[in-house]
Amino acid sequence: MYNFICLLFIIGGLIYEKWWRPKVCEKKIRDRIRKMGGEVWGIERLSMREEIYSVIYRIGEKNEKGVVKFNLMYKQDWR
Repeated sequence: MYNFICLLFIIGGLIYEKWWRPKVCEKKIRDRIRKMGGEVWGIERLSMREEIYSVIYRIGEKNEKGVVKFNLMYKQDWR
C-alpha cells in the first residue's frame, strides 16, 4: 500500500511539473501582455529544468521580444 501511495505522489508531481505548471506560466504571460495592451505572437520554453520562456509580442505597432523566468511561487522576472 505504501508503494502505491508513493507511486501516485510521484505521478502527480510529474503531471504538475510537465503539464499543469507550463499552462499556468503561459496563461500568466498572456495576461500580463494583455494588460499592457498587447498581443502575444509566440511563447517558447527555453529550459526544461527551469521555467524560462522566450516571448514574442506586439504592443501597438512595435514588435517586442522578452525573456521571462518564473520561480516556485510563479513570481515573474522579465528581461
